Amino acid sequence: MSPHATAGTEVQFAIAIVKTLLLLTGGAVTFFAYRAYARTQDRSLGMLATGFGLITFGVLMAGFSSELLEQTLAVGVLVESLLVLAGMLVIAYSLYEPQ
Repeated sequence: MSPHATAGTEVQFAIAIVKTLLLLTGGAVTFFAYRAYARTQDRSLGMLATGFGLITFGVLMAGFSSELLEQTLAVGVLVESLLVLAGMLVIAYSLYEPQ
């Protein structure tokens, strides 16, 4: 049984599209931040890439945990929220870090 069983087919389809777009966009942002880090060797850009990578991984894990690992929707949301929190903390530190 899908954890999204309470939502209609249209809503489930919309969620899948939005999550896929988030994954693609987050992957692109992570790639460009990493490429900037590789070019400049600036530690804050490396941390920025790590933070965006964690957020993107969180979006991926939310879908995996609820659809493939057959966890409840609440567990998927918790996993996603923890990874997004970790990513935001790393991004905040990368912007705060003194030069």
